[in-house]
Amino acid sequence: MGATLWGNLDLIVKVNNGEVIATDWLIENEVLQVNGNILSEQDIWVEQVDKNTYQVNSVVTFIPNAQTEDEAFEEAINKFSKIDIDKYYIEDTLNNLTETTIQKATINFSDFENPELEVFM
Repeated sequence: MGATLWGNLDLIVKVNNGEVIATDWLIENEVLQVNGNILSEQDIWVEQVDKNTYQVNSVVTFIPNAQTEDEAFEEAINKFSKIDIDKYYIEDTLNNLTETTIQKATINFSDFENPELEVFM
């Protein structure tokens, strides 16, 4: 197919050492390995929801092997219906790297829209 699917990665993460994340100055992860597949982050938002807990929303891209659009979405849904990662690393522009433990993770490829990035599905 050669196309790229855009999706939304939603995480609830916990900072183990009580470190505060600088939520305004973050760097996207160029490569995330999830379920043996490569995702690339295109944008990231982090919001503190409790003392050591953060909600992470990230725009991700995935390049499927499928030949048609329907097959591509089916492939993505099958590959990412469960998430096998337990750690997520957040880096800020000062190169501070924070290791977090994932409490909850979902990826949605089917209804992604982001007008700022000019992506509509």
